[in-house]
Amino acid sequence: MTTAAWDEIADWYDSMRSGEWGPIQNEQSLLDLIGNVSGESVCDLACGQGVMARLLTERGAKATGVDISEKLLEIARLYGSESPLGATYIQDNTPQSE
Repeated sequence: MTTAAWDEIADWYDSMRSGEWGPIQNEQSLLDLIGNVSGESVCDLACGQGVMARLLTERGAKATGVDISEKLLEIARLYGSESPLGATYIQDNTPQSE
């Protein structure tokens, strides 16, 4: 999808990830797989509204979330403002495989 397309659906995407479908994404399983991140620098590519980046900072990592959609990053920053640990968010188009 294009940047404009992601920006257009950002609010819908956030409501889906924040609602009853959010827990289906298995963040906890991924965190268990990653293991201890305390003191590590991590990058969450295609971070959307920053769920994983925030969870990683809660576990002691210095997290940077990268996403194509500035609108989703605005949502991530809004959620992140509630936490003093705060991840950093950068708008960029993640390289795609050919």
